[in-house]
Amino acid sequence: MVLDKFMVPFIDFIRARFNVDDHKFVFVTSEKYLFGLTPTHEAEFLHTDNDIQLLESYIYQSKKVILHGLWRDKVDALLVKNKEILGKCYWVLWGGDFYFPAKHSEARKAVIQGVGFLVTANTGDVEYVRQNYNASGQHVNCISYLSNVFYDVEIEGNSTQFINVQVGNSAAINNNHKQVFESLAQLNNNKIKVFCPLSYGSRTNAEEVSRIGKKIFGSRFVPLMDFWDFNEYQKFLATMDYAIFDAKRQQGFSNSLYLVGMGKKVFINECSNIHQYFSGFGIQVYNSAHIDISPLDNDVKCQNMKLVRKYFGEQRLLESLSEWIN
Repeated sequence: MVLDKFMVPFIDFIRARFNVDDHKFVFVTSEKYLFGLTPTHEAEFLHTDNDIQLLESYIYQSKKVILHGLWRDKVDALLVKNKEILGKCYWVLWGGDFYFPAKHSEARKAVIQGVGFLVTANTGDVEYVRQNYNASGQHVNCISYLSNVFYDVEIEGNSTQFINVQVGNSAAINNNHKQVFESLAQLNNNKIKVFCPLSYGSRTNAEEVSRIGKKIFGSRFVPLMDFWDFNEYQKFLATMDYAIFDAKRQQGFSNSLYLVGMGKKVFINECSNIHQYFSGFGIQVYNSAHIDISPLDNDVKCQNMKLVRKYFGEQRLLESLSEWIN
């Protein structure tokens, strides 16, 4: 695993719902405690060459290996060297670990081609790795993380005079912030207030996005530069009226899920698998190439909220994990 905001809640969930003695949690990085991780989680940190040899022994001893994304060249090299163990590896697809095949190493491509199981609820991503990497692994349908679970909570919405619009989910360049800002500016509505989560991703790009946003919208632009805990972020999402995610690849799913579940109007790039994924459940989202601030139809809103609760509850996560993680 890499140390990321998704991983600590996942570890807590496994410890609470499964026999923790059956699991070993390993981060391929130097020892550090971020995103709520503490020594009480009893995770190991492996990153030196000697550590990787220890990781190799763990993999051989295990019945199943769960790869939370493919992010480390040393892990790719280890798996390619021991292709016989790829068959028991369950790769949880993240997006950045396989999109844009030309930028990935030959070792990464070999791992994706030979890994035994492809864990994701997004069939579009499975099709992508089959087409672009000739991946042969069995698809395991699972929403994987608590970030992909909707919790129904009572939170106050927007009570201001402004129309609150969220743009993007992070400082990643492929959020296309500038293009979205320009589209919003063309609406000529001085009640639009733009909020940009920028705590995650490139700090340099975060500062550039902030500069552009302030230039276009002035005091009606709010950059969110600091990492918030989950409950505080929920409260923030509840105050949004609209959200725009213009990334062409899978990105911002958790944000989109919560916003749709809260009855917000969400615009997503039609090239993104997320747009297609929601449509597969009958959830209606809109094309980010055609942004407007017309109200969301009440019937659509109610249906979207109902479907999110049906397909993305905690019980579904527990059931889908139980089918393969034990």
